Amino acid sequence: MGRFLSNLYGVAWGSGIICLACVVPAIAAGNAVPSVGREETVRIESSGEDPGSGVIVKRDGEIYTVLTAAHVLGAQGCARKESITLKTSDGKLHSVADDDIFCSGRLSEGSASRSLCEVDGSGSSSALMLDLAVLRFKSSDSYKVASKQGSIDRNGVHVLVAGYPNNGEDNGRFRVAKSDGPASPPPRSAVSTCEGYGLRYIANTAAGMSGGGVWTENGALVGIHGRREETRRGVTQDGVAALSSGSYSKAIPLTYWKALKNQWTMDAGVDSNSSGVNASSLDTRDLIARARTIVNKIAVGQKEDSELREVQRLLLLARQSDQQQPLIPALISQSFIKQYGLSKDGSLLSQALAYANEAIDLSRKWSGSYDGRFERIRAHIHALRGNPAKAIIDIDQRLSKAPGDVAALKDKANYHYQLGDLAGAMKTLEMASRLSPKDLGVAIDRGLVFAKAGYRQQACAVWAEAGEVIREQKLFSDSNSEGDLKAKELQLRSYENAVGCR
Repeated sequence: MGRFLSNLYGVAWGSGIICLACVVPAIAAGNAVPSVGREETVRIESSGEDPGSGVIVKRDGEIYTVLTAAHVLGAQGCARKESITLKTSDGKLHSVADDDIFCSGRLSEGSASRSLCEVDGSGSSSALMLDLAVLRFKSSDSYKVASKQGSIDRNGVHVLVAGYPNNGEDNGRFRVAKSDGPASPPPRSAVSTCEGYGLRYIANTAAGMSGGGVWTENGALVGIHGRREETRRGVTQDGVAALSSGSYSKAIPLTYWKALKNQWTMDAGVDSNSSGVNASSLDTRDLIARARTIVNKIAVGQKEDSELREVQRLLLLARQSDQQQPLIPALISQSFIKQYGLSKDGSLLSQALAYANEAIDLSRKWSGSYDGRFERIRAHIHALRGNPAKAIIDIDQRLSKAPGDVAALKDKANYHYQLGDLAGAMKTLEMASRLSPKDLGVAIDRGLVFAKAGYRQQACAVWAEAGEVIREQKLFSDSNSEGDLKAKELQLRSYENAVGCR
């Protein structure tokens, strides 16, 4: 059986490990998603560009100010001359004049470098800019303003992402997506990120929700959503594909915007009363953020042992600062897993296991409501050590606390697959399919199991349905997801050709 490579951002940093399907997990049936931001959220429509979202953050008489992601305005951003129209919650359209559009200037260089964006894969020339824009429109109507604003500076906070998807059944309809697990607190300084994207979470976001608000469950605006990072698919040395897993999303924390000298005209000079974008020293969150960016760089092909050692150095420094934070040993554990992937040195897995055990022990002390997410790391280690049966015990611990975790169900299906228990793998994937019926990863994995079991017709039927979903998503895809969808389509065709579907 193929060695299973899992994305574990939900428990750690969001590795760039290859996966075929990257539709994020859906919320389990019966878990109601609170409605936040409906009246404060606008849909942004511009000539020649896919629609996006924005949040009304200020009112001054008849002048309203909207905060959004700059890339929603298109490749030319604030230099564009095409018309921009906002649609408010009452369905009315409002035009935005060219001189009522503001984007961020360059941040203070500080300790930032363009490589932070190269690490994240964007390679953007605006590496030292916040991917934010401020728009103004005039209306005599009364619209709600996101006056309750806050920040995420601790672990355990779930978030809600609100916006207007521009694809599928939800095209143009307001949606709120709840995070699957808590968000990861952002680094203190924006210069420790690429274009300000320091707030991470797993949520069922879609194209068109970029620029929409990220909210706490009590209705405080804490960030502007803007990216959906896809994981990539792992293939074993013998060419056998493993089953797939999830993806995650990012936002720009509201604190980075507030730290600008003049947030309303996006002047990137640093406010003398704020340490937000020109921090001279790194705190624990900054150290973690630096470690994550290096891991993302490794994930896109630059696999250097020295870089993994730098990750471990940064995380050990963070551990010295905060010895009670379970996330830090969890990240160190994953760095050793990645190092093992380069050298196949079994002693590295022993070190990974020790740190995973530490993360689990700390987590149980950290919170009485610990949900078993770090057991996913330990399960992965057991599988790499050739003991998928033991991995299933750990993943069942996670699922006992979070039965709606589709990514954990995918993990469990992989472990059954490694054991040769195709019936167990299929049963688990059917559960995941009921929770997330349009998850491409689940559909493709079901086809792989059918094919392995010798049921070619069923495999081809499942993959044909997955192909239809891909084609539907391509009709409404943005520039960020177009390449990923094409890669999925090519991979799917290779599977279909391999078993004779075509």
